[in-house]
Amino acid sequence: MRWLRRRSVGPPTPKGTRSRSREHTRNSASLKRVAFEIGAVASAVAAAYGVCYFIAATRLPQTPCVAFAADAIFGIVYYPLVVVLASQSTLALYPDVHSRWHGTTPASRMLAILLVSRMIVHVPFLELKKQIKESKAQRPIFLIHHAIGIVVYLTGLVLGRCHFWGAMNALC
Repeated sequence: MRWLRRRSVGPPTPKGTRSRSREHTRNSASLKRVAFEIGAVASAVAAAYGVCYFIAATRLPQTPCVAFAADAIFGIVYYPLVVVLASQSTLALYPDVHSRWHGTTPASRMLAILLVSRMIVHVPFLELKKQIKESKAQRPIFLIHHAIGIVVYLTGLVLGRCHFWGAMNALC
């Protein structure tokens, strides 16, 4: 009956008030950390895209769209990395229901940060790809896809939830 001996100082607070306050502080600190991590990784992704664009422009002059070629060159390293991180995260978080909804791993965090960073950097590349006729009609769909992906993965990063489901989605 330990809970009966609890001493309170001052008037009682409404149920859950303190935990919500702590959770808000934790989430705002998490948001700052996530913003810093995404900024750093997005800078690295932008630099890598710049290198890929330079390679495509100098080594593939016959290509009809340099941005499209640069995106393909970037994908040579990016997509295998995403598959490895998503596989590790999925295998680590699969064992029980709680870890599927509330579990995180370093690989799942890095996966989400990498996906969000790439989506942020890739939006201007969609505009550069306008030289290709087929992509004109698809551009609004891609922008909506990127916006939804950024919001969903950022929410999972800040709250520390649903990393398993994000990793499973990344495998698709």
